[in-house]
Amino acid sequence: MTRTYTTRADAIQREIIDPLSASEFPLTDWDIDAIADEVLGGHEEGYACRVSEDEFWNIARKHDRTQQ
Repeated sequence: MTRTYTTRADAIQREIIDPLSASEFPLTDWDIDAIADEVLGGHEEGYACRVSEDEFWNIARKHDRTQQ
């Protein structure tokens, strides 16, 4: 079941910031907004992550500021 959130900010916190914070890299290394644009979908029932965990990490690596 897909978790949905009332606000985009809540979805970003739970679906992007929390997993990235658990990684070994600081949050400043990531372009959070760019990641959110690719992984979150807005739905009538709320915002949700629309990619798998593997896809999420591939997208996150693409927006790693230290690699640009």
